[in-house]
Amino acid sequence: AAFAVFVSVVLGVGMSYFAWMARSLLSAASFTVVGNVCKVLTIAINVSLWDKHASPFGIVCLVFCLGAAYFYKQAPMRADSKDSDDSAEDGKPLLPK
Repeated sequence: AAFAVFVSVVLGVGMSYFAWMARSLLSAASFTVVGNVCKVLTIAINVSLWDKHASPFGIVCLVFCLGAAYFYKQAPMRADSKDSDDSAEDGKPLLPK
């Protein structure tokens, strides 16, 4: 049992190291795509190898979540800066720069 825990710790540290390395080499969008592809591949391998895996409803939910992530778009910046919290009502900045 101790050997299994040791192997698990070593693999976890290795995964963390390579994830940080990938973050430094890839853009945020590319890193997200890599993460989503890994999720899909993990589910595909799980479904093909074992009989105890996600239900069809669970797989549909996964596909829905990945589709929602694909269509997500960051909100655009506001055109006017009157709603900004950086200045008081008289136009003077709240904090010194």
